[in-house]
Amino acid sequence: WNSKILKMFIFDYILSSRIEYMKGQKRELVRKIIFAVALILFIGSSTKLFLIWNEYNKNAKSYEAVKEYGPKAVEPETNSAENGEEVNDDRYKYVLSEEDYNKLYSINQDIKGWITVPNTSVNYPIVQTSDNSYYLHHNFNKEANDGGAIFIACENKNPFEDQNTVIHGHHMKDGSMFATLNKFKDIDFFKANKYIYISTKDTVRKYEIFSMYVERASVNPYEISFSSDEEYLSYLKALSGKSIYGTDIGEFSADDKILTLSTCTYEVNDGRLLIHAKLIK
Repeated sequence: WNSKILKMFIFDYILSSRIEYMKGQKRELVRKIIFAVALILFIGSSTKLFLIWNEYNKNAKSYEAVKEYGPKAVEPETNSAENGEEVNDDRYKYVLSEEDYNKLYSINQDIKGWITVPNTSVNYPIVQTSDNSYYLHHNFNKEANDGGAIFIACENKNPFEDQNTVIHGHHMKDGSMFATLNKFKDIDFFKANKYIYISTKDTVRKYEIFSMYVERASVNPYEISFSSDEEYLSYLKALSGKSIYGTDIGEFSADDKILTLSTCTYEVNDGRLLIHAKLIK
C-alpha cells in the first residue's frame, strides 16, 4: 500500500513538474513573441521617423542653398523721390536682382517670383506648372520630396495680374513652408504683421492682409476669375466678412488685385487656413 502511495506521489510530482515546465515554456514563448512584435514595431516606427526626418532635412538643405539667391535689401535710387525727398518704401528690402533671378531660373524654369512674409519662416521661391499636384511632392529643385514647393495654382493664367492669385504651400511639422502662417491666428500677431511681399524679376509687389479664416477645402474657396465687376466686389466683401479679426483696409474697387495664401489646418476635417491680401498700388 505504501508503495502505491509512493508511486502516486512520484507520478503526481512528475506530472505537476511537467505541467509547470509546459506553462513555463508557454510563458517564455509568449514573452518572446511579445518581444519580437515590440521590436518589429520599434524598428518600423524608428525607420518611419528617420525617413520623415530625412525628408525634412533634405528639403531644408535644398531651400537653404536656394535662399542665397533670394531678395536682398538695396539702397533706393535718389531720383525716385520727388523734390529730393527721402524715399520711405520698405519694398527696397525685398528686391530680387536680375542676376539672382536668372540664377533661380537656371535651377527651375517654373519660377514666378519669391514670397516673403515678415516675422514668419515664409521666405521661398514661388513656382507654377500645369499640374497642381506636381509641386505637392517636388521641391524647387524638382526633387521628389513631400515638403513640396510654394506654388501658384495652375488656374492662374496671369499670376499677380489676375484679380486673385492663389498660392499653396504645405503645413510642415518642422515649421517650414507655410506652417508659420498659423501665427496669424494670434490676434496680436495679426494686427502687428500686415504685409506680404512678392518679388519678381522687375518689381516688388506689396500686399496688405485684409482677411484670415479657416474653411473646409470642399467649399472650394479659390475663385480666380469673375464675370463682372459687381461679382468681384461682392466676392471681396464676402472674404473680408469671413475674417476672424477685423481690419481697417478701407473700401475695395474693381481694379484691386488680391493674393490668397492657402495651407492645411486641423481645427476642422480637411481644413484650410486662408489669408487674403490686397495689392498696395
